[in-house]
Amino acid sequence: MHRKYMQGDFESCPNISCDRQNTLPVGLSDVWGKSTVKIYCPRCKKNFHPKSDTQLDGAMFGPSFPDIFFSLLPNLRSPLDDPRT
Repeated sequence: MHRKYMQGDFESCPNISCDRQNTLPVGLSDVWGKSTVKIYCPRCKKNFHPKSDTQLDGAMFGPSFPDIFFSLLPNLRSPLDDPRT
């Protein structure tokens, strides 16, 4: 997942102010069948529908995936993204 994030495999944030920030997959629920996967921008902290027409269930990642990812790889969090600032 680290490599995929760094390569931008999960698209970039559509907000112009985020300057094409790489995103992560996220589910809005951890219950199967509730919704499809979304993308999460760590800069603006918003969820978006991916551009690609994916039918992946969001429960595959769940709502906590971005938090877990950045807690394991805190060096990938920019100063703007750091909740301690």
